[in-house]
Amino acid sequence: MEAAATRIHDDALAAMPAVGKNRYATGELRAKFKVKIRKDGLGASVGSFGKRRARHAHLVEFGARPHAIKMPGGAVIQHPGSPAQPFLVPAFKANKARNLADIGGAVDRALKHTADLLTEDGDSLAALPALIRRTKDADP
Repeated sequence: MEAAATRIHDDALAAMPAVGKNRYATGELRAKFKVKIRKDGLGASVGSFGKRRARHAHLVEFGARPHAIKMPGGAVIQHPGSPAQPFLVPAFKANKARNLADIGGAVDRALKHTADLLTEDGDSLAALPALIRRTKDADP
């Protein structure tokens, strides 16, 4: 899972607007863009997370229409909008087939390992609960 998420992360970073490309490309998104792996290792997220996240990631990915922005003190400024600069969705799509194949291969190996262990324990499904307890922390 980590390798799959890292591939998406790396490709997304490569496709992000370069720092200084425009006056809004400050490097904040690039600096706060991370891979987060679930504790059980069975899931991963790629993006910007938490209270210190880059709150504008979706605006870079999908763009923004022109709109008014109310400023402190009551003034209103007109934002001209910005074109979409997709980086995450293309990275996901480019890696989808390989990542699915890798995950499928890992599932197949885990199932084969479990089947081999069941065969060693007398080829009985009754042995499965004990087997699960015994191999809970083992890495197939």
